[in-house]
Amino acid sequence: GFSFTQPIEMNTNDLLAVVLEQRDAHSAAVALCNEIATRIGARRALLGVVRRRRVRLEAISHTAWFDARNAAIGDVENLMEEALDQDATVCSPLLAGEAFCINVAHEDHRRAGGLDAVVSVPLPGREEQVAVLTLEFDAVPGAERLRWLESVAMLAGLALEDKLALRRWWAGRSAEMLRGFWRRMRMFAERDLRVSV
Repeated sequence: GFSFTQPIEMNTNDLLAVVLEQRDAHSAAVALCNEIATRIGARRALLGVVRRRRVRLEAISHTAWFDARNAAIGDVENLMEEALDQDATVCSPLLAGEAFCINVAHEDHRRAGGLDAVVSVPLPGREEQVAVLTLEFDAVPGAERLRWLESVAMLAGLALEDKLALRRWWAGRSAEMLRGFWRRMRMFAERDLRVSV
């Protein structure tokens, strides 16, 4: 079994490589969750993507699919927003030596899930937060693990930001192409109508 006395793999470069080698933002989010959960000994790692100061759950470690309409997913997004709003790492329970933060949603989630600890860390991009990473633990992590998690978040946020920007660009480009297609179809239909009259 996992013990918090065992050293964690501190090299963040190979973890970052796992994120960078993924073809898209979703695959990168899943890979990041899987790697972090395994390395740090968390029960689960969850990653939510920030869009207009709201968080939408993107990935859960070792989970291929989840129903975004599930009430439990909404609760997770709410606790991620608790960390996002404070722009800080949020823990439940509050750990000795850590700065005070509001952790009401984290505390509710920890108690409801029968967890020993829940930690959320914002992933910064170049100008603003791009995601929030939440970990559920069966044992309370120490300060060393939190510092490692925050250093991973700093690097992973930048890597993930590029993949998210590309996804948004493709989504916008697809919508623009679809609107252009419908404009041309309407134009042809109107032309055919004029010709037949």
